[in-house]
Amino acid sequence: MNSTEKANKGSRRFRYIKLCIFFSGLSVFAQLYLFQPILPTVSEYFKTTAGDSSLLVSSSTIGMAIGLLFFAFKADSYSRKG
Repeated sequence: MNSTEKANKGSRRFRYIKLCIFFSGLSVFAQLYLFQPILPTVSEYFKTTAGDSSLLVSSSTIGMAIGLLFFAFKADSYSRKG
């Protein structure tokens, strides 16, 4: 199988590509919310409120959203055909 050839819809290679895209998106969100259960410990250790410690998750979500906007437009600037 040539990696530069087109993956036809319904083919095994197409299903693998869709599965890999799904798992990569899932892993991004899993890593993003990985630290959410330890927020009470963080707020206790740093002597802050629960709302202040939740800014850790909020700021990373905002950072990801801004990054996705930038990279979505950057990805559109490249041609989809070789």
